[in-house]
Amino acid sequence: MPITSHIDSASGLVTLTVQGPVDGAMIKQALQTVVEDPLFRRGADVLWDFADARGLNPSGEGIQDLVRFVGSLREKRGSGYRVAIVTRGDLEYGFARMYEAYAENLPFALRVFRDRDEATLWLKSQSRTPEPGA
Repeated sequence: MPITSHIDSASGLVTLTVQGPVDGAMIKQALQTVVEDPLFRRGADVLWDFADARGLNPSGEGIQDLVRFVGSLREKRGSGYRVAIVTRGDLEYGFARMYEAYAENLPFALRVFRDRDEATLWLKSQSRTPEPGA
């Protein structure tokens, strides 16, 4: 699978790394898998690393569909968490910024980065404890 996930047992941070071709259905499946993982904590921050992703070319409707899907996970995800998206290419950065705009009413903070270290620093600089529960 081109999307791998890791949940840090100490911090709860969820890291999803995308390599190669990916589409919206794969992203949704990865999110669903993460929220069903026994290590997942409500309110956990998320780092999406799309630096090595290829073939991502969603329409505006596709991005909105992803936003609706993420909104449907609110009961399992909680609120008040942060999501950092890392991209390398201009096209992927533009798609991530579109997602950021469409997701502005979702219950989390979102930022798009071109550098993974900067994204990680942003997530760690506002450290907090994820919501209890699963």
